[in-house]
Order: sequence, then C-alpha cells, then structure tokens
Amino acid sequence: MITLEEAVERHSGVLFKYCYGILCDYYEAQDAVQETFARAFTKQASYREDTNYAGWLYRIAYNTCIGILRKKRFHLYEEIEKPYTTPDNSLSEEMLKALAALKPRDRALVFSRAIDDMDFAQLESVYNVSAATLRKRYERAKKKLQKHLNGGSQNG
Repeated sequence: MITLEEAVERHSGVLFKYCYGILCDYYEAQDAVQETFARAFTKQASYREDTNYAGWLYRIAYNTCIGILRKKRFHLYEEIEKPYTTPDNSLSEEMLKALAALKPRDRALVFSRAIDDMDFAQLESVYNVSAATLRKRYERAKKKLQKHLNGGSQNG
C-alpha cells in the first residue's frame, strides 16, 4: 500500500489542477486536495488493490469538489460568472471562458480526459459510469466548447 506521503508527492499536482478545473477557485481547490488526501487516508482500508490508485484518488477528489459546490449552494449546472484562470496560465483566456460555460461534471471530464490524458477505462472507475456513456458526454462537452470558442455561431 502506498503511504500518504508518497501519494501526496505523486498526485497532489495533478489533483490540484483537476480540482481547480471543477471549482474554478484556487483556494477551494487547495482545500479540496487536502480533503481528498484526508479522506483517502481515512478510507484506505476500502481501497482495493486490484483498482487503479490514481483513479481511486480522482474519484474521491471529484466527490469532494461536488460536495464543496453543494455546500456553497451553487447550482451544479450554472455557468461560472467570476473570472476563471489557471495558476500556471497554461490555457488561453478564450478556452478558460469556454470551460467556465460547462457544467462542473463536464469540466471535470474534459480536464481528466484532455488535460490529464486519462483513457475511458480509467475514467469509468473515477466516475462510476460506463465508458460508452463517458465517451458520449465527452463528445457533447467538446461540441459545447467548440461552439463557445466559435462565438456561438456554429450549430450543434
């Protein structure tokens, strides 16, 4: 079993980007990552060795982020109205605005698939949804992004 220290060292950077992609808030993302590791530590007995450890952490992180959004009484399907930036400025302003227009679950999927380069088999364990469903959801999210990037002039 991986130690908490090893998990933090290996996964904190990607989990922060992932949580930030969902929450769109630097400090909330930091809190979410800390909460993710705390939950992973307390739930380590429930981790099954036959599953992907990173996927297990992503699932905890996703549930943590959604919980934070619920606690703040954000409607999970509203667009984000505050400025949306990444800590490393790795995405263009247009892409950030397009991502902000997505639902949190779709942003999470886009970040984990496109930015973290997870395959659909890994994502299946993170989201507890079939790979086929995730493919369709991802394709719809990509179309929404493309439409937003094209100024809403494209159909679909």
